[in-house]
Amino acid sequence: MPVRDYEFDQYRLTPKQYELTRAGRRVHLEKIPFDLLVLLVEHRDELLSRDAITGALWGNGGIQDLDQSLNTAIRKLRQALRDNADEPRFIQTVVGRGYRFLGEVRAKEPPTTLEASVPPLPSAPTSAKPGISHLWLIALLASFVVLLTAGWLFLRSPRDPALIAVLPFEDLNGNPEQAYLSRGLTEEVITQLGLVAPAGFGVIAGPSVWRYRGSQLAPQKIASELGAGYFLTGAVERDAAHMRVSVRLIRARDGLQLWADTFNGPSDAALPLQTDVAASVARAMRGRFAPMPTLPRRQQIDGEAADLYLRGRFYWSQRTEVSLKQAIEYFQQSIIRAPGYAPSYAALADCYAALVYSCYLAPTTGFAQARAALERARQLDPQAAEVLASEGYLNLYFDWDLDKAGRNLERAIAVNPNYSTAYDWLGVLLTASKRFTAATSAFERARSLDPASLPIRTNLASLLHYSHRNEEAREELQRILGVDPNFPLAHFWMGRVLSSQSNCSAALSELEIASSSLRDWQPVIAAHGYIAGVCGQPTRALEDLRRFDDIARNRSVTSYGYALIYAGLGQKEQTLIWLRKAVEERSHWLIWITVDPRFGALREDTRFQQIVKTVFPPR
Repeated sequence: MPVRDYEFDQYRLTPKQYELTRAGRRVHLEKIPFDLLVLLVEHRDELLSRDAITGALWGNGGIQDLDQSLNTAIRKLRQALRDNADEPRFIQTVVGRGYRFLGEVRAKEPPTTLEASVPPLPSAPTSAKPGISHLWLIALLASFVVLLTAGWLFLRSPRDPALIAVLPFEDLNGNPEQAYLSRGLTEEVITQLGLVAPAGFGVIAGPSVWRYRGSQLAPQKIASELGAGYFLTGAVERDAAHMRVSVRLIRARDGLQLWADTFNGPSDAALPLQTDVAASVARAMRGRFAPMPTLPRRQQIDGEAADLYLRGRFYWSQRTEVSLKQAIEYFQQSIIRAPGYAPSYAALADCYAALVYSCYLAPTTGFAQARAALERARQLDPQAAEVLASEGYLNLYFDWDLDKAGRNLERAIAVNPNYSTAYDWLGVLLTASKRFTAATSAFERARSLDPASLPIRTNLASLLHYSHRNEEAREELQRILGVDPNFPLAHFWMGRVLSSQSNCSAALSELEIASSSLRDWQPVIAAHGYIAGVCGQPTRALEDLRRFDDIARNRSVTSYGYALIYAGLGQKEQTLIWLRKAVEERSHWLIWITVDPRFGALREDTRFQQIVKTVFPPR
């Protein structure tokens, strides 16, 4: 496959031959440093983030320490180029951001190019008639995904990062009341492409791409920041009778448009990518790649039900108490119109689980509602990745059955290897199980698929804390706060880490910063009360106990939180009393009881050990 050769200074880089020469003499360079050089040269004068580089070289999966691996590759490359980090001629380090190639490069074009050797891709038929049926629009978009995937795979260079970013669809109407539509379509495309992508390819998760909504950055720049080799752009326009969706597939490194088309249909065609789309893509790839997983059977949903479902997804993504309750209403309305649509039940279950996780509902109430919704979803579509992952979530936090949770999460990943949430939850489970190496791999894969997700990076920092690597956890949290100085979860975990390092004043200060954004969030109150207690400030700890009492007048308060504050005050008997109450209420916090360092003084107490055995019976 012909590719460009490059010359800079006395060096000649020949990617096709995997060869680097200096003044005509070959320079020894291992594969990873060589690929790194090609990547930097092809993106010369462009700042590449560390995540983008690791995603291109390793896919951010299967490597335990990507940061160290990248540092090693940079060091070996500098040695080969006789470059100096302090006074660089070729590789510039931008601290905290990434790397840039500085040398003046001359590209040597081969006689033919890949693009010239590839026949033009046929266009999918476009319907110009408004009012076509919902199923006809789906069929058109199925053709779109077939051609999109075929073109993407056929034109891919081995050097292109094996990630595709579906950028936020643009709402051409500019109507804030219809913002849910463009977001919902974006997320549905991401979900379906994740199901049909071949082995080795990843699809960037929704949260990472949605942060670029309304961004003035060029799409190629966004793809570079996400570490994606390809990006898909789309636009949605809808009036009372019609909807139009325009899409383009672009290769990031050179801006080459691989495919584009426009589809028209009735205004109620709000879910254009359904199971038949995924099946069409699978058929296009069959015989060329590894066998695809069995796809779930096709489910019908009418336009109004689909619209309600997308509205629910829009509010669910905001994760506040008010928005979660609003999402529940929309999902319930969607279910009334389409009682056979499994994703609505799975999403409903996730809403109830999120309300419990944030302590807005008691576990026995919220998780029971989640399980009822999930049971119906399982009856309709037992092999859906979202259903399996949500079941694993309940197995973990409510059943305290880590083995069953792990099996369901792994099954979800097998169905959809691009489901970042399943990897994230698996990392949480493995952390609670003290399987820290495996947890690191799970979080790293989640981060590669959702590279802009600060919560995933924060979960990785919590793993470092629980594995007693507090200095590394602090460094990771500092990097997160370098991206977003106001991110409350990073301040929360920084307080936990600093407390473990006996830095009382700084720890309390961090928790007070977190509390300003996460007002009345019970984990913050409990952490603050615990630290105040161990730091000899009992008055402040008692104030936090009273805050819990005040909150309990209106909603459930986890007994685990009370136990933590009493542990900080050194009141062993009260701590044990409240931990037993936490068991009775099936507090989801109890999955951390074996790794939470705040109960260190109780580890040898037989009564504490009995509580642990109740939560995690010996096998």
